[in-house]
Amino acid sequence: MTTPPAPSTPPATATAPAPSAPSAAATAPSAAVATTRTVPAPPVLVHPTPTPRLLRRLRNALVATLLLFTSLTVVATVAPELALGSSAADIALGQQLRGARATLVEADRKASVAFLAPQAAGSSGEWADYQSTIDQVSSMLLRAAADQPGDADRLASVQTQISDYRRSVDAAWTVAATGSAAGGSEFVAAGTKLDAPLQTLAALAQQSDARVGTGPSWQVGPWALAAGWVAVATLVLGAVLVARRSHRVLNIGLSAGLLLVLAAVVLAGQANGVVQQSLTDVTTSSLASARVNADTRMIAEQAKAAEDRTLLQTSRGDAEWSQLSSRLTTTLGTLPDASERNAQTTAWTAYTSAHASVTPTSATAKAQGRTTTLVPLVAFTHAAKGLADANASVAISTLTTAQRTQLPYGIIASVAAMLALFASVSGLNRRLAEYA
Repeated sequence: MTTPPAPSTPPATATAPAPSAPSAAATAPSAAVATTRTVPAPPVLVHPTPTPRLLRRLRNALVATLLLFTSLTVVATVAPELALGSSAADIALGQQLRGARATLVEADRKASVAFLAPQAAGSSGEWADYQSTIDQVSSMLLRAAADQPGDADRLASVQTQISDYRRSVDAAWTVAATGSAAGGSEFVAAGTKLDAPLQTLAALAQQSDARVGTGPSWQVGPWALAAGWVAVATLVLGAVLVARRSHRVLNIGLSAGLLLVLAAVVLAGQANGVVQQSLTDVTTSSLASARVNADTRMIAEQAKAAEDRTLLQTSRGDAEWSQLSSRLTTTLGTLPDASERNAQTTAWTAYTSAHASVTPTSATAKAQGRTTTLVPLVAFTHAAKGLADANASVAISTLTTAQRTQLPYGIIASVAAMLALFASVSGLNRRLAEYA
């Protein structure tokens, strides 16, 4: 019996690998990578330190303060320097105008003495002296107009008025030269023509004096000093704040800036002190004396001319002379220098004593007017003129010296202020760089 054959196994067929197997193998690394990537955590907000912002604000404040101080220091150096020169020129102009006024009255006095004895005055050169003196007034007015063009029109008007007076006096002299007493009367009447020019010259002199020491230029120095102390306070405060924030005691830039600002403030104070002191010395001493001596010279010349007019026309009386004498005595009392005041008072007393000895109705009165009272009068006016010139010279010299002295102080202070600005900003910038 035969065994039946075993059932045949169907032939194996090649089957494609499961598609999922290679995909899983291929994606395995990707899955591994995917599992290592982490979603970034939200950033943690860290509040920045306020120190940089504080330092920047401090730097801006220092820059503004130091720039203000530097600017004012520069202006306080230039402006007073110019103001000192301008004030010296105003002093010279004021005294020139006062001198022109006194010289005009001096010419009138010389004419009045000449009219007391026309024949003798003509031959002795007294009349020519009067002409020369009044010519001098015209020259002084021309110089004053050149120095102060703004006064030129008014000075031209003064010259016209003086020319009118001069024509009247010349006409009176022509009559007096004939021996007529009418010439003296005409001269007496011509005296009123001096009132207007004398008033104008006095007003112009006062205006010139008023410009001395006035104006904004003189106030810049104190403002610069105030700004300097503000800068010092700002630097000290800044140094303290920076030290506390940075935990460092010393900041080289701020320390250098503080020292430089202190030096600049001291130097600016020296410059301002020189300017202010010179102005005080001038206005209370030399310039005041120059004004008084110029005024007393003019009043004395007017008093002598009034005396001579009374001798020419006794009906006038002595009232004008008395008023002028009283005015001069009062003015002398305002002289700041006691030695000048005493000397001039003694000289004026010599003249008033001589005047008291003259009787206008006496036959010798005119001769006494040409000798007895003239000699002490000329001594007084000569001394007054010399003192006025000397005092004016001292006043101008004081301002000129101050001008030369304050300039170096101001220049060095300005440079120190600028260096302080650079040093302070540099010091703060170095601290700010640490927070960059």
